[in-house]
Order: sequence, then C-alpha cells, then structure tokens
Amino acid sequence: MAEIKCEGLKSGEDKIIQEMADQMFDEHQKILAITHMPGGLTNRNFKVEFDNGTKYAFRIAGEGTAEYLNRPCEHDAVAKVQTIGGSPMFYWYDEKTGSNICRFVEGDTMQAPDFRARKDVVEHAAQLVRNIHTSGLKLNYVFNPFAERVCYKQYLKDNNWTRFFEELPAIDAVYAKLQTAFEAHPFDRVSCHNDCLAANFIYDIPNDTMEIIDWEYCGMNYYFFDLAALISENDMDEEMEEVAIRAYFGGEPTEQQRAEVLIGKFLMDGLWIPWALVQSVTKVDERDDYWDWGYVRVRRCEKHMADPNWEKYFKLMTER
Repeated sequence: MAEIKCEGLKSGEDKIIQEMADQMFDEHQKILAITHMPGGLTNRNFKVEFDNGTKYAFRIAGEGTAEYLNRPCEHDAVAKVQTIGGSPMFYWYDEKTGSNICRFVEGDTMQAPDFRARKDVVEHAAQLVRNIHTSGLKLNYVFNPFAERVCYKQYLKDNNWTRFFEELPAIDAVYAKLQTAFEAHPFDRVSCHNDCLAANFIYDIPNDTMEIIDWEYCGMNYYFFDLAALISENDMDEEMEEVAIRAYFGGEPTEQQRAEVLIGKFLMDGLWIPWALVQSVTKVDERDDYWDWGYVRVRRCEKHMADPNWEKYFKLMTER
C-alpha cells in the first residue's frame, strides 16, 4: 500500500480502511488517496479516493464507543433521514463497532467560528434541524437525557472512577428536579440528532445545501435538546442565538419556547459532563483533554443558571 497518498493517518489506519473497502466492494478496489478529516471527538473520519474516480467518507469508530452507543439505531436513522435529504446514505455499516462508509458530501465542514460569524450557516443549520424534527420520522431508540446521564454515571461507578468536578452536586440537584417535572408532565419527542457540533454540518455553498453527519447519538428526544446544542456547542453570542431561534421557529418565539431553549441548554451541557469522564476511562492519554472539555460544560451550566430569566423559565418548565 506504499503507493497510496496518505495525509494525517495514524499507524495502521490505511490497512483498516482497505479492509473496510474490501468488505463493501465485490472486487478489490485500488485506493489512490486517504485524507484524514478533522472534527470528530471520538471517531476518525477520512476522505478516500479510488482509481475509478469515486470517493467516499470512511469512519473508523472510536475505541469503546460500542459500549454506550446504539449503533443499529444510527444505521436505521440514516436510512430514514437521507430520504429527506438531511444526511448522506451509508453504503456499508458495521453494527458491532459503528465503523462505516457513506457518500462523501461535497462542501465545507463547518467549524464553531462559522456559527458565530455567518448568519447563512446558522439559518441553514437551524432550518435543517427543524426539517428533521418536523419530518414525522420515527427512530428506533429513545434518547432520554436523564436516563443517558444515569448510564454514564453508572459506567463511571462500575469502572471505579473517583475524580469528579466539585460543582457537579449542585448541577445534579437541578437535573433531578427537572427529571421529576418532566416525568410528571412529559414533553413530546421527535427525531433528533443529539450531537449538533459544528463539524457535523457540511455546507455545499455553490448548491446552497446543508447536510448533517454522524448520527451515533440519535434518537427520539425533546426538540429543544438539538436546538440548544446548536446554540451552546458553538458558543453563539446573543445576536447569533437570536438568528438561530428565529430561523428555527420561523419568527418571534413564544415565552414558553424561549424557556425550552434555555432549559434545553442546561440539559444538553449537563449531560455531556459525565460523558467527558466516561471518555477518560478508556482514553488514558487524553484524560486531561476530556477533563477540560467537561469543565467547559460545567461552566456553561453555571452560566445558564445565572441567566436573568432562569427562575422564571425554570418555573415554566417545571410547574406546568
């Protein structure tokens, strides 16, 4: 495989990619170039070009992710979402690991600064997420932030993890109050992506189209979890947040909808705090990075609770 042009690969990844290609194609296909595409937190993504002029996106799933992700649900979700043009289809998928091959999306991979400076990006992303939410598609898994959080914390306990953020008990207490209220008066669930990081959005500017990739956390969830992630994960300022909200709702949101977005941001950021610690269990060499990543979410939760509207919106969400 020495003749293959490789950029940004780790040792052995070229061999893994060739093995994946051999499982997808009936006959051995010659690979010309493999280029690592940065952006994934746990997975490794690549553009792979073949000598027949075709190119595909390959994903090598992160180590240990199969322990806490529903891979068959992701496989099913993409088959459904691609019918409405929201995501590229899979050509090959390993339901045991989550490694896959899908259509390569022509366009630019978005980065967080795009969501902080470009209204066109924010509007396209918000409308794409809303189209998925209102599509009527039913996914084969319920993504319950409260239940997911319990699973992450149990995983940490089972693996004897003892290092926690000192601010976590206060966040846990608020999370518990929200869980009690949501269980007493449930919100509707819709098909959700649940991981609206900037790098999961591909924007084809010439054709003015956008798609979203990496559906590994997908499931039926509260719409405001996705919308909140779009805003919070990309660190939008108040102006760009307003662009996102108005693009999603098609105009001025109601007070209830604003409450749902704020509480959604707390739910989303609060969920990924123990998730970051879970990554530390299997990724020893990256523990400090995941600790820092998790602490960013801790500070965000504190910021959400310090919002001038927090008490009012918290009551709207818990005293229905």
